[in-house]
Amino acid sequence: ILGDCREFLLGALLGTYFQMTDAVSAGRIREARVQLPFPRPVWAAHYERLLGCPVIFGADNFLVEMPPEQLGSPCLTADPTMHRNATRDCEHQLKQLEKGGAFSQQVSMVLLDCQGELPSLEVMAEKFAMSTRTLIRKLKAEDTRYQELLDDVRSEQAAWLLTETTLPIERIAEQLGYQDTSNFSRTFRRWFQTTPLAMRKASRV
Repeated sequence: ILGDCREFLLGALLGTYFQMTDAVSAGRIREARVQLPFPRPVWAAHYERLLGCPVIFGADNFLVEMPPEQLGSPCLTADPTMHRNATRDCEHQLKQLEKGGAFSQQVSMVLLDCQGELPSLEVMAEKFAMSTRTLIRKLKAEDTRYQELLDDVRSEQAAWLLTETTLPIERIAEQLGYQDTSNFSRTFRRWFQTTPLAMRKASRV
């Protein structure tokens, strides 16, 4: 299908792949075996010299094979905090896909991006350039309510802040829009059937 461009495109893809693995492993992941689905060119020796691994030409498929033990090598550019944030956002989006529709997902993503206190229904309606009545109707059509979306985001943020940061519980409650810590604790128990302090202690074990 690729015709005369096949070698160029697969070569570019292969080079990009090895550049990426070199960047995250400082060149440690090089015990690979490459198969290319085109005849051996006259410059074939350059492939092995540049890639530093065996290259087989004339294969049925394009393949890069790595030893299984090397796939577990630590990533030098790993960022635990970014990983936790990305995982949290992915889990939230998956939850919304399972329970809601396209519009409720948009509202949830706006809530997740908010810093500090979450917006009221009126403020959220303004963000979407619609009346509060329209926003309520659109969410109802997807079998949810704004308060439910607020609770989902607040519960996720509360659990993350408790387990992944050292912020005092009073500060977490304030950040989530609760002026009264005891009210936050009661709501938290309803969400998770445990107290904020108990969840924090369990995460430190």
